[in-house]
Amino acid sequence: MICRPGEWRGVIYNKDRIDLLKKFRREAIKISKPLYLRGLNPYVYGSVARGDVNPNSDIDIIILRYVSPFLIESTLESYGFEIRNKVIIQATPYNTPKVYYWLDDYGKKVVSYLLKKLTSNEISFYRFGGMIDYNSLGSLRRVPGVDKRLMLIQPTNDGHIETCIIGREGWASKILSIPESIVNERVYMLSKREIYGRTGVFLEYTLSPGEDIAMAIKYLKNRNRYFREAIEKIQ
Repeated sequence: MICRPGEWRGVIYNKDRIDLLKKFRREAIKISKPLYLRGLNPYVYGSVARGDVNPNSDIDIIILRYVSPFLIESTLESYGFEIRNKVIIQATPYNTPKVYYWLDDYGKKVVSYLLKKLTSNEISFYRFGGMIDYNSLGSLRRVPGVDKRLMLIQPTNDGHIETCIIGREGWASKILSIPESIVNERVYMLSKREIYGRTGVFLEYTLSPGEDIAMAIKYLKNRNRYFREAIEKIQ
């Protein structure tokens, strides 16, 4: 549910909540470490980065550049991770296509990477939700970011402060160090979703068993002009 303008509250973390955050961070480190050791510079974004986790939180890891699918897959598999699902998503005709590897059956533990270079606006999308690098995971460092309710989560020494950003988009953009236009866009999109429900993405393709990323890219390039144009601009 989207927040109400002017809404805010302070949250103090008890031991159970701190322990839950530590649990999610340990799992995020376990997944990120092999990628980090291969020089892939993984980031964690969302509630695990902000600190406001709950038992149903996702672990979302992103590599903010194009890399070889074989390198990522072989790295994860060599450390004992089983890739349960491979999905290619292009959110809009003009967004960067991404590959998502599910490391469980429910899409709760996901590693994603890009099929072309990100624009600065797209990087700001991850900063909007809160994003930290591998070296920050173990220290329990938390960063500000906005959740799906459009509440800005600002970490404090003993918890966090939640503030509704509707009507305070300029202030939020300064806290997050991203353009105000990005904040306005996210407010619009999430508010629209509240009214009309999730409208889906432009392209979502789940790979068949035995199908590799290169095969899927070739197939999608032949069938979708916007996907082809995006891929042909790789780096």
